Amino acid sequence: MGSKNLVSDQVKVGLRVQKDFYGNGYTINMHNLTFPSNKIETTDANGNVVSVPSLANSDLFRGPLPFYALGDPYNMPLVMAYGQDNVGMYVDGSNITVNDINIKNCDFGNMLSNLDTVGTTMEIHGDNNTVTNSRLSNGKNVLRVFSCLNTTVNNSLLSNSRNFLITTGSNEYVGIDELKEHDFIELDGSVTTTKIGEYMAPEKTGDTILNSYIKGDFQSKANMKSSLLSMQEAFNNEDLITGIYKGSLVIEDTYFYQSGISAIALETMFNGPFLNSAIPSEASMILNLLKTQDGISLS
Repeated sequence: MGSKNLVSDQVKVGLRVQKDFYGNGYTINMHNLTFPSNKIETTDANGNVVSVPSLANSDLFRGPLPFYALGDPYNMPLVMAYGQDNVGMYVDGSNITVNDINIKNCDFGNMLSNLDTVGTTMEIHGDNNTVTNSRLSNGKNVLRVFSCLNTTVNNSLLSNSRNFLITTGSNEYVGIDELKEHDFIELDGSVTTTKIGEYMAPEKTGDTILNSYIKGDFQSKANMKSSLLSMQEAFNNEDLITGIYKGSLVIEDTYFYQSGISAIALETMFNGPFLNSAIPSEASMILNLLKTQDGISLS
């Protein structure tokens, strides 16, 4: 949002697989590619001095790419949401079987926080693919499967993820029809029916309400909540996506061990009025005024 720096959308991959891959039980360790090459010393909760991995300027794997930022993503953004990560093994194609492989993105010690920047261990992109008799481990996420039909994970072990052992969902995005009319609730409780694009444009009613929200300048919490919910409903496309499934995943005889958040996560692209255009305009104006210690604007 208003960043002066170009945000890269390039995902780095250690090993790209496009045909059947038989590992013969050998271990593939991506540590020298994915793990931070510097260390800094700090003190833990018990007062012990410990070495913590630290990224060097030359390190290629640097954590997931910014998906959305309120403010410059490289200079103290106020809000940051991350998207796709770099990948150890990228299975790219359909009807591929990955069999009897032991792949890990790194050696990480005993702290899951050391996995913050090392990327996804395996990502699958394609239909009718199978991972069997294998071990996948040691990644920010261990297995990522988005918008893929008939993926099977069989007789395998997935272990040691900073976030999720399996994350799955959809890459598809259904845009907002800005010409569509919607019932918006005003701060006085009245209802206005107008086009979404007109209501949510900078310096229009939706922008004014969002500005009031971030400043805390409103009389009724109940009315503000109703106004924000009516805007969120305008950005929901449930009528367009109901009954549409963009992926399927079967997990059979597979063990999960040690995930930082949960074993399996279902994700999709989020939406809402704060992602729309340059609103709230008050936030943009504040970010234009704020600067880092180096004199760089946060907008």
